[in-house]
Amino acid sequence: PMAELAPEVPVRNPFGQDAPLRLVHLLEHTSGWADYTLKQFATHGRGMRLADAVLKDSPYTVRYAPGLYYAYANPGSAAAALMVERASGTPYYDFVKSRWFEPLGMASATFDKPVRDLAVSYLADRKTSAGYMELSARAVGALNVTPRDLARYPLLMLGRGTLDGRTYLSPESVARIERGEASAAARAGLKELYGLANLPSYHRKATFRGHGGAVDGALALAEYWPGHNSGFVLMWTVQKENDAAEVVRNYLTRDAPMPPPPKDAPVDGGIDRLAGTYQVISVRQPFGEPFDALLNPPVVTVEGPKLVIDGKK
Repeated sequence: PMAELAPEVPVRNPFGQDAPLRLVHLLEHTSGWADYTLKQFATHGRGMRLADAVLKDSPYTVRYAPGLYYAYANPGSAAAALMVERASGTPYYDFVKSRWFEPLGMASATFDKPVRDLAVSYLADRKTSAGYMELSARAVGALNVTPRDLARYPLLMLGRGTLDGRTYLSPESVARIERGEASAAARAGLKELYGLANLPSYHRKATFRGHGGAVDGALALAEYWPGHNSGFVLMWTVQKENDAAEVVRNYLTRDAPMPPPPKDAPVDGGIDRLAGTYQVISVRQPFGEPFDALLNPPVVTVEGPKLVIDGKK
């Protein structure tokens, strides 16, 4: 429980002891927390301690029972990093450097602003510099690193926890990182869910895993194809992402056969009962996103034996 691992962080959980907030909920983004607002993201954070960054946005409110719905919430990642700090007795950024970056050979990796060799990032016009965004809770995604060094991560995961003959994680741990458990979807038997800070990317021939990140004028993506010795790292220094990732996925899977279509699952009462207009419950932000969900709700129709969701079968 978070109350034991980081008791100093105020959390409003109306579900109490019946549904305690646990570390796994923060890592799988099933905590019920809202994501940062743009203002919170943009808060200048140079030199701020992780604990101060976590506390400045507290108290955190649990909107629905932990372990129920997935909704990405960056504050949960910062709180999870604080738990690592408390358990290890070492500042989080120092812990990650000594435990991961240095052993993995990621010499360029730092959560601080580099003093040199920093690429210039641009806004959507590709001419105006976006500047450098100082995140107060840098553990949520302010890693400065070269593409070559970041590639050590997908290589480690492709090796099922072993890289260059050294084992950092057991294969069982890697499998758990890739597997979602703390959600209603997982308990219903759905696979290929968000794991422990590990995201599936669905491609027509394969499912890639990994994670991406984005701030104004800077985007990054590190993915791998489990069991196929393939992965990639992409970085953009522009505001808007392009289709480069899908081009790379198409190339890596060019010789792979198309997987067989999923088996039709019987639906109690017939498939027609699933048609209709749906309401999005698990939004990232309590402001703004619900209006979008009301204006553009998911629409499900039936074509023969297939469901069509927003025009996609």
